Formats: sequence, C-alpha cells, structure tokens
Amino acid sequence: MNVAMKLIGISAFAMLLGCGHSTDLPETADVEGVVTYQGQPLSSASVIFSPESGPIAMGVTDQNGVFHLKTQGSDGAKIGNHQVTVQAMGIPGGGAVTSVDPKTGRDLTVKMVSQIPEKYGIVGESGLTAVVERKKQNEFRFDLK
Repeated sequence: MNVAMKLIGISAFAMLLGCGHSTDLPETADVEGVVTYQGQPLSSASVIFSPESGPIAMGVTDQNGVFHLKTQGSDGAKIGNHQVTVQAMGIPGGGAVTSVDPKTGRDLTVKMVSQIPEKYGIVGESGLTAVVERKKQNEFRFDLK
C-alpha cells in the first residue's frame, strides 16, 4: 500500500473517531489557527491534534488556511500537550475527480498524492506540537516548508 493511500485511510479513520457526541469528553478548550505552506495559505488540509491520551481533535482548513478544531463533534481540543499533523491530499495537476472517462466510458482510477511533504502527516515525525491551555485564547500558526 503506498503512503498516499495510508494517509487517506488514516484521515478517514480520524474523521470517524471525531463523529458523534460523548458525555465522557475530557475538558476541552477552543482551538483555531492558520496553516501555510511555502508562505501561502493551505486550503482543504486536515489538521489533527493528538493528545498524550484521549480523543483526537480535528479540523479542516478553509481557503485562507484557517482551521477550528472539534473533538467528537464538540468544539475544541483536550487541555494539554499535543502532537500535531497536517494532511493535504490532492490530484496531481489539480484536475477534477470523475468516475468515468467521458470519451471512452471506462472507469478512471484517480491517484491522490500529498500536496505537502508527507512527514507533516505522521505523528512523531511532523515536528509540530501544541499546548492547549484552559481559559486561554488557543491560536496556533503552522508554517510548513
């Protein structure tokens, strides 16, 4: 299995973990921030905060690179230290996804590739960390190279 497919699988699993509400949520605080890549806002990227224990928090960047995190459907991320990962998958050349070739009628297989260095999507290798604090404005900026 190639790395891009692993990243897609991890993203899908992370989104499933983030769905629904739980009465057993740890204490959380609102978290927002901006992600840039090579000085430009990174849009449609998944931003994942992984605490030392407990549920992850996840958000998706908008066209300005801005994200807001949610934990199991509720706003915020768990108080404490986090490893941060960023995943930005896309189609080479920025084309559109279709399931059938309009000229031949054949099914198309679209290969998604990381739009940023893959290390940013791997916990422990991204080099990105954050500390979410209680009753504080938790704003983070991640400038990816």
